[in-house]
Amino acid sequence: MKISEQGIEFIKKEEGVVLTAYQCEAGVWTIGYGHTAGVKKGQTITMEKAESLLRKDLKDFEMGVNSLLRERKIEIPQHSYDMLVSFAFNTGLVALRTSTLLKKLKEKDFEGAGNEFPRWIWVTQNGVKKQSAVLKGRREREQKIFLEGYTDNDK
Repeated sequence: MKISEQGIEFIKKEEGVVLTAYQCEAGVWTIGYGHTAGVKKGQTITMEKAESLLRKDLKDFEMGVNSLLRERKIEIPQHSYDMLVSFAFNTGLVALRTSTLLKKLKEKDFEGAGNEFPRWIWVTQNGVKKQSAVLKGRREREQKIFLEGYTDNDK
């Protein structure tokens, strides 16, 4: 599968775009639409580069999510796939691979899998684990789309 344009737009909206490197809630240097690889303090990019980095990053996450689904013989609809890619893009593929969310999908407990999204709202800042209001909102939106599909409100 490939992430849909709606899925890409969802990620863009959730990530926002910042053309100058900044440290995210977890202290990771980030630029563009959530790009982290090789980002340095003071770095700047153009909107075109932000778009290019996002599309390149998403290919890696598509491959990773596809591999996990294939290994476990899991089939899901497009909107749910989009939200798995969004989740993995934000938390990492290792988090998805080891998650109860994926375990429940393998067991064909689709609703149970969807109900795992709200558990992933924690960030660690300066060694202290805390809830993130930003992640809480994102996980609620991912969960809703994962379980029900896109609505006019998601566009």
